[in-house]
Amino acid sequence: MPLNITELIGRFHPVLVHLPIGILLFALLLLWLSRMQKYSSLAPAVRIALLLGAISAIVSCISGLFLASNGDYDEQTVVLHKWMGLLVAMISSSCYALFSFPNSFQGQKKIAFGLSGALFIMIFITGHLGGSLRHGEVVLSEAVQK
Repeated sequence: MPLNITELIGRFHPVLVHLPIGILLFALLLLWLSRMQKYSSLAPAVRIALLLGAISAIVSCISGLFLASNGDYDEQTVVLHKWMGLLVAMISSSCYALFSFPNSFQGQKKIAFGLSGALFIMIFITGHLGGSLRHGEVVLSEAVQK
């Protein structure tokens, strides 16, 4: 039976999902470092990294939705992973927007910094859920028990 295009795109999700993880973690590192006077020259790179991270997160979400539609995974974990992945895409896009339009409103930088902390946590939760779907829920506990 031949693959249809959505199933083919869905099968790329495990490969594509590593792009936003790496790019967004790098963007967060740049963001946090750029807040220090010594590294303030990194600030222009934050915007570019957030843009690339947000775009790759959106592409990963699309491929993940296609992959989830085949029904081969635990439904409860898929739903949670799906929502967390969508949150990563939305929060990273929001962070990009906040950095693209500096000085739009009072407290913008505080909001962006708070969102960056939330994004950091969401990336790890989403990644853990995806790993559990791919490798089983005991993937971490098995390593500790050895």
